[in-house]
Amino acid sequence: MGKKIDNSKKRIRLVIVSLLLIFVFISVCSAVVLSVQDLAISGSGSSGSSALVLDSAPNGLMGFKINASMVPVGIARPVSVSFPSAFSWNTNTTLPADEVRVLGLDMTKSAVPAGSTNVTLCTFTMEGLSEGSTEVVPTIFELTDDNNNPIEPTLKNGTITVGSVTPTPTVTQTVTVTPTVTPTITQTATATPTVTPTPTVTQTVTVTPTVTPTTTITVIPTPTPTPIPLVANFSASPLTGNPPLSVQFVDNSEGTPTKWRWNFGDGSYSSEMNPLHVYGGIGRYTVTLEVENNDNTSIIRKVVYVQTNSE
Repeated sequence: MGKKIDNSKKRIRLVIVSLLLIFVFISVCSAVVLSVQDLAISGSGSSGSSALVLDSAPNGLMGFKINASMVPVGIARPVSVSFPSAFSWNTNTTLPADEVRVLGLDMTKSAVPAGSTNVTLCTFTMEGLSEGSTEVVPTIFELTDDNNNPIEPTLKNGTITVGSVTPTPTVTQTVTVTPTVTPTITQTATATPTVTPTPTVTQTVTVTPTVTPTTTITVIPTPTPTPIPLVANFSASPLTGNPPLSVQFVDNSEGTPTKWRWNFGDGSYSSEMNPLHVYGGIGRYTVTLEVENNDNTSIIRKVVYVQTNSE
């Protein structure tokens, strides 16, 4: 009887521990928050600033495509958008409007490194239209970390109040980032030709009966042409378009390679000379080409930036 009670207690402890682990897992998964800052505008015709902020980036931040919609409309609207220098490639849809789509890409993979906090993606300038309260509702289309993996944060709407309140000062959050420089590695294989000289041949002609002349014939060797060293190189286009984006890779290697090995940086490979590869969305991909000719090889790695247009 005592053993049955002990087993029941053990099962109860296991259930409690499992529930605690599930709670902790849910808390960790929803730890990242994407929010729009609240803003109070003094009245119709006045304006203020509200930032779109990611509170943490555990694995860095490569790029984003996000919609911001006013619900309800007619109280306030965005009239312009500014982006921090971290997102050197950026764009947005036409303003003023009740909805705006913003896109940004960190072209250096170092401006927003792993562990960054309070990262400002962009700042909206809001114009008051009539007294009341409205919300800025964010919708994520793409939000990618430096490993090309999606970020799935908890979303927090921003409240925009026009008139009838004491304006709340705008809080500007600044992220100080120490850039990490990633070197570009280019490997070149040089083939040194071996030239075997042709020896000088001396022929002796004997004439009978009295004179024995000696004739020396000098043979000038024909030089062996110097082969062109094997140097890997390639180009890719287009790099901007609607997703999914088909990118044509062209081998521009010197030295007449006979074999090709491509690594497109997203887990895909090819052995064609000029392959066509499809990328699913924005990203920074390290593409590697290795070429071979007889016993010589050459490798080159290039960072290819794939950008997708707004829909």
